[in-house]
Amino acid sequence: MTPLIALINLAVQAAVYLIFAAILIAMIGQTVRPRWISHPVARGVRTAGLALCEPFRRLMERFGVPTRPLDFSPMIAVFCIQLARDMVVRLLLSL
Repeated sequence: MTPLIALINLAVQAAVYLIFAAILIAMIGQTVRPRWISHPVARGVRTAGLALCEPFRRLMERFGVPTRPLDFSPMIAVFCIQLARDMVVRLLLSL
């Protein structure tokens, strides 16, 4: 595995973890209101993770797919990010 492919895999894995952390923080913030939820790191993780999902949420709304009460945009974002990673890795390996 080349260092470039390892870096791509690391970046994609970090993005997936960021999305899942943002989902967990959002869910915890809606049920109970712990003091750490307003910490700048928690707010930053939630903002960054949800920003990765926002284009897919807007696309779903454009096609009339409801995003409430269940929002599937994080699942679609993870799928698309991993699909893009696979395409880039295959392209790099074919060179």
